[in-house]
Amino acid sequence: EPYLNVPYDLTHEDWDSDDPDWGTTAAEQACVMGDFVLFKGLNLRPTPEQAAGLLRRTIFCCSLDIMKEILRHIPKEGINSGDPPSCSALEGLLEHFPDSSSSYYRYSRSEEQVVECMEFLLDRGTRWHPSPENIASLRRNLTRLPSRSMSKALRPIVYTPFAGSPVLLKELCRTPAIRSKISACDRDLLRDIDA
Repeated sequence: EPYLNVPYDLTHEDWDSDDPDWGTTAAEQACVMGDFVLFKGLNLRPTPEQAAGLLRRTIFCCSLDIMKEILRHIPKEGINSGDPPSCSALEGLLEHFPDSSSSYYRYSRSEEQVVECMEFLLDRGTRWHPSPENIASLRRNLTRLPSRSMSKALRPIVYTPFAGSPVLLKELCRTPAIRSKISACDRDLLRDIDA
């Protein structure tokens, strides 16, 4: 059963199988690992809700093939959720943009893979409208990136028509630290965010 919740650690004695937030499934692990062969081998037929959850898991590996398969199970009007509509996978890709300058690289994905996945999702109509409460955390994550990486992370959202909230983009990029980093390598981007 690809959606059966199992513990992360089989040696954990206090595992509660009724707690949906503790554990993982084979379907989730295939997405997190980016293992397309395993993903296809599971022969998944997810509901739109299950598919949306799996899509969110793909941010950890950025497998475009897995994203394409998952999106076959999400109706176009279901790719964004909330009010205003936003795609949690797109939000996660920006929030966890890889820092290639770091010696500790948590996820096995490159900046190019992340940008490719962001562009793929945006081409399919995803929107970036995170909760205003999440902007400060996202700003902290972006501030740790080198200037060029920050520019690469923001460009897909800024330059895809109607993809991002102009108000939230301005709020995200209002601090001197972010503004100076963007300005150091991409003044046009900063100008377009301010427009």
